[in-house]
Amino acid sequence: MRPALNSGLIYVTGKDISEMIESNRKISQLAAELKVANDKLFEQACTDPLTKLKNRRAFNEDLNRLIHLAQNQGTSLSLLMIDVDFFKDYNDNFGHPAGDKVLIEIALLLTRALRKCDVLARYGGEEFIIALPDASQTDSVEITERLIQTIREFSWEKRPITISIGISTLTFPLGGTLPIENNACLTNLIESADRALYASKTEGRDRFTHFTEIHSPDRLNLSSFQ
Repeated sequence: MRPALNSGLIYVTGKDISEMIESNRKISQLAAELKVANDKLFEQACTDPLTKLKNRRAFNEDLNRLIHLAQNQGTSLSLLMIDVDFFKDYNDNFGHPAGDKVLIEIALLLTRALRKCDVLARYGGEEFIIALPDASQTDSVEITERLIQTIREFSWEKRPITISIGISTLTFPLGGTLPIENNACLTNLIESADRALYASKTEGRDRFTHFTEIHSPDRLNLSSFQ
């Protein structure tokens, strides 16, 4: 690119155009590579590295979204909190690599047994958590029974593996709203499922408990808001 003598005009040569095209190409390539890198970082931030399931952070974001959706549609939303029975003992006897293998297999088995709309995550350690959109208490119990049977009947390499599950359910009134915020709904759902899970473990494991089965004076009624 050079100015024309005494004319005030600038002439662009073929070489100049080629250089600009190449420069734009490199900029586009760098932008594409940066997007891929950012997408990968985002995925890593939302994914459990062992099981490749969603992690707690990503799950809570999805659960908030599902609560909002259920509220708008006037449907039910159920939550399953899952614990692998006697997992610490399994690790102590067979080693952490064997325990990791069990967690990976459980993640695969649960994924195959769930509906496409369900959201499964590893919540930490040997705990998994599942959100069941548009699932009433009856629906959630049917799904839970299937999950427990799936894990129980699988041919495990070292010894039989079982799971315990706690369930909580929110039923939103059609055309109405709950008297609590989304964050409070999320907290109540998780805490109620966790208390139900504790009951399942206390009563012998390899079983499930719905929160409505727990009788305590301070129990929050999450089954329905009219």
